[in-house]
Amino acid sequence: MAQEPPAFHIEEFKQLKSEIGVLLQRIETLIKFSLFGGVAIYAWILTHAPKSAVGSTSLTVDFLVAAAFLPPALLFFSASLSALTYLHVNIMAQYLRRLEGLLGFASYGWEAHWAKSPRSITYALFAFFVVLLVAELIVSRYLSGSLQSLALSAKG
Repeated sequence: MAQEPPAFHIEEFKQLKSEIGVLLQRIETLIKFSLFGGVAIYAWILTHAPKSAVGSTSLTVDFLVAAAFLPPALLFFSASLSALTYLHVNIMAQYLRRLEGLLGFASYGWEAHWAKSPRSITYALFAFFVVLLVAELIVSRYLSGSLQSLALSAKG
């Protein structure tokens, strides 16, 4: 059954808007997982460090030192996937702008309005990822140094 072109484009527009919502939700989920995952890994390391230093667990200090750099790696990969998702959303938004023009809403549709708006949330999210990555690298470096000195003091 053939649809009229405007009806098809209206349905396509609705579907793409829905997909964009799902993709933006994915970015939010990645942020949550990278934050809480990093905190959980750091907490796990801190609870196992004393046992590892005295040899009362099978986990070695070297393993914990390596694990200390998992949160920044997790954040880096989450940020990379978020950036790719954002690029995909932008491609879809460009197409939606074209659809709005085709449907006669070029001057007052959401995509036309959004295209003129500042990208403050995008810049804030990018800055958040960068600051968090730097902070996690500093914490991981400090934690790995502390773990190594704890192991040396337990041996000596």
